[in-house]
Amino acid sequence: MSHRKEQKRELKEKRLAAEKAEAEAAARKRRSALIAGGVGLVALIGIVVLIVVSQSGKDDAKVEGTDLFANVPQKGIAIGDEDAPVTVIEFADLQCPFCRDFAIHELPGIVKDYVKPGDVRMELHLLAFIGADSETGRQIAAAAAQQDRIWPLAENVYSHQGTENTGYLTEDFMRDQGEAVEGLDIDQAISDRGSEEVSQYEQKSEEEARKSGATSTPAFLVGPTDGKKELVDADGLRDAIDKALAETKG
Repeated sequence: MSHRKEQKRELKEKRLAAEKAEAEAAARKRRSALIAGGVGLVALIGIVVLIVVSQSGKDDAKVEGTDLFANVPQKGIAIGDEDAPVTVIEFADLQCPFCRDFAIHELPGIVKDYVKPGDVRMELHLLAFIGADSETGRQIAAAAAQQDRIWPLAENVYSHQGTENTGYLTEDFMRDQGEAVEGLDIDQAISDRGSEEVSQYEQKSEEEARKSGATSTPAFLVGPTDGKKELVDADGLRDAIDKALAETKG
């Protein structure tokens, strides 16, 4: 009897040992899966972060006005060849985020493809419907037009644009942007912001916007320099320019 009891005890111990070994093996397998999953998750998070950073960098790209308009004729509120067959009139607000998007992402291509080759001249008519800060920016930019530097100043403002109506667009902010524009005496422009020329620019810009039917920014009048012009938005700008160029050649 004692021999049989000893056999049962040994069999029980072996069974318990086998169950323990099996449980430990299963636990190790689960830990390995968790570790692998964690590594995969970390890698995935890393990829997502890289994508977000990359996209953020593209969205926050800055275009310095002096570089963009290098070797481009500038006179008053216009850029481009005075004898260009097509004219584009842009209505914009310096606080408008959509105007900022156009200035940073689309304007460089327009300048490269149409303005520099002499096909298009562009005029900038700034509005101030977002708030009082827009008026401050418009007046100083209009004064910069008296030095033929309204476009690069506006580009620098858009490149460093803050949140609308938060009080960032001050004389000091405009001075910072103007100091980076080659050929611009920004202190003189600030001093001239209350001049009669600036007042006339404001009135003309508002009048042109009303006459054209522009109710949002950015908006563009596009057509032959000496002909009828069509009101389009940023998405339709290139097609409108191509159409106008075709008309002038026809």
